[in-house]
Amino acid sequence: MNLLATQKSADEENFDKMKAAYDACLDEDKVKNLGTGPLLQVLDEIKTTYPADDSADLKEAILLLAKYGVSALVTAGTGADDRDPDTVVVSVSAPWSFGLPSKERYEDEKLVEKYRTVAVEVLDSIYPNESKDAYSKVIDLEKKLAAASPPTEDREDVTKYYNPMPIGEAANLTPQVDLESLIHGLAPGNVDVGRVIVMTPDYQKELSSILNETDAKVLQSYFIWKAVQSFSAYIEADAIKPYKRFTNELVGKDPDSTPERWRRCVGHIDDGLGWFLSRFFVEKAFSAEAKTFGDTIINDIKAEFAKKLKAAKWVDNATTKKGIDKVHNIVQKIGYPTQSPDIMDPANLKEFYSSVNISMDTFFVNALSVRRFAVGEEWSALGKPVDRAKWGMTVPTVNAYYNPPGNEIVFPAGIMQFPVFDVEVPAYMSYGAFGSVAGHELSHAFDSTGRHYDQTGNYTDWWQVSRVQSGCVLSAKRETIFIDFIRKESFLRLAKTRGNVPSPLVSNETVKAFEKRAECFVDQYAGYTVPGPDDKPLHVNGRLTLGENIADAGGLSASFQAWKRRAHKKPNHDLPGLDHFTQDQLFFVSYSNWWCGKTRKETAIQRIYTDPHAPKWARILGTMANSREFRESFKCKEKQPTCQLW
Repeated sequence: MNLLATQKSADEENFDKMKAAYDACLDEDKVKNLGTGPLLQVLDEIKTTYPADDSADLKEAILLLAKYGVSALVTAGTGADDRDPDTVVVSVSAPWSFGLPSKERYEDEKLVEKYRTVAVEVLDSIYPNESKDAYSKVIDLEKKLAAASPPTEDREDVTKYYNPMPIGEAANLTPQVDLESLIHGLAPGNVDVGRVIVMTPDYQKELSSILNETDAKVLQSYFIWKAVQSFSAYIEADAIKPYKRFTNELVGKDPDSTPERWRRCVGHIDDGLGWFLSRFFVEKAFSAEAKTFGDTIINDIKAEFAKKLKAAKWVDNATTKKGIDKVHNIVQKIGYPTQSPDIMDPANLKEFYSSVNISMDTFFVNALSVRRFAVGEEWSALGKPVDRAKWGMTVPTVNAYYNPPGNEIVFPAGIMQFPVFDVEVPAYMSYGAFGSVAGHELSHAFDSTGRHYDQTGNYTDWWQVSRVQSGCVLSAKRETIFIDFIRKESFLRLAKTRGNVPSPLVSNETVKAFEKRAECFVDQYAGYTVPGPDDKPLHVNGRLTLGENIADAGGLSASFQAWKRRAHKKPNHDLPGLDHFTQDQLFFVSYSNWWCGKTRKETAIQRIYTDPHAPKWARILGTMANSREFRESFKCKEKQPTCQLW
């Protein structure tokens, strides 16, 4: 049910502001009548800012787009420092997308030429008296940028992207961008940014060479093209249609297909004014009983995962203890936020969105307003401690996540709905679906990425234990900055008293054992394929999907054991008509039903390159192959899992 069309609330002021934004989007006739007019105002602003002559300033053009939430050439943002998770830090990287969905798609010459034709057609429709050659060369520029960017699988690897530098040193990687001025143009005026995390240093070095070889007119056209792509969702005009047709074809849709207008508009509200929508979603679709049941499931799974750590003979005792401490220290957020903002407090919610200007008559202008707000909200975090009360997903979202620096698992109310979750159905259904999701997110704390973060969310090799002769323990990484610890008075007294110095690393056998078991998952999932563009098998990237595949296996097993222990205390009812299945089997049917679905060929290809999750069918088959409990429940001849970590 579309609550924006049917619901009213006692909180009229907030509801009316949200509804005005929704109605402006819903008025398709007015959006069509305005055509490209609102977009042209932004594009003309880009041309004025970057006039493609000797006065052109790259930084000003990048900054202008960044304030609208558009990435061009480089991306800068804020977040928790992996090495100091209570401190907000600036990160700089290559854009996550250059135009086509992934860098690998630029290797498909046929696709690139089709994309080039679309870009030239759209840009020529908007500015018909400009250089078509410059428009064409925009795609050549994108190809160079994509080639210089790191593999998609590296973007989740903290060991590769965590490169802290003084801001001046980072700026020297690409002097043409003037990174210092760019960041200071985004940061609050009272904050001095002296250090940044450079996630893609090789890209930024290569970018400098690429810019030296690129004509200013091509760069101007590139900035315009980035804006057209980013703002196309807010425009209904013939000039933009070729691009919309192309994006439909990329995912296997009919070129002229469009989702129902109300669905698109609900999506826009969720993206831009999501905490308004969250408030009224909770009023309609979430209960205190559901939150209590969710807490119960997650606590059960925490207890089972701690047992798994104890049972893992390949993990040394010291690491096991730290791992259990990490499990118990995981923060669980369920349902909806009550801080930053408190969505159930009308005054707090009103204040949160007070700077967003909304009108029933100006859909495009509304979109710009919420974009500027989102950028400002992100950068306003600088100079303050990390706000651990914030959520990274809105409440209606049917998803969940684990945040390593926060050591938190988050489950919006949107995923806690039937058939994934229901207080009234037999528990094996909810544990099979929602419980496995909860176990999956918790397992991320011990996957190929999450394992690098300790119980406080600090990025450190806490698995590798080195010892001081007195028994004082330091991690291997922290050994290299021992002098910083020595400066602390308490540790200084200890050193003076006992005369202790760090000894060499004793053992990293636990890490080696982890990596060996993880490699099994890499090989297993690399064996799964989808039909490629030429119908030849396109293999799943076992390394890109490694963390998710580990989490699927660990989460399913922990949830099954949690359900069995709970069911022993409170037996479940059988479902009528399904008595040919045991309850154990129905647990796995519930899990598999959650992932069951169909995917267009083109979408499947795109996801192979971009999605850290394996295809849905592979998440069923692979996870079942890795589940001893599944094999035993269905009386498989071979009980040994294909791969097993937790």
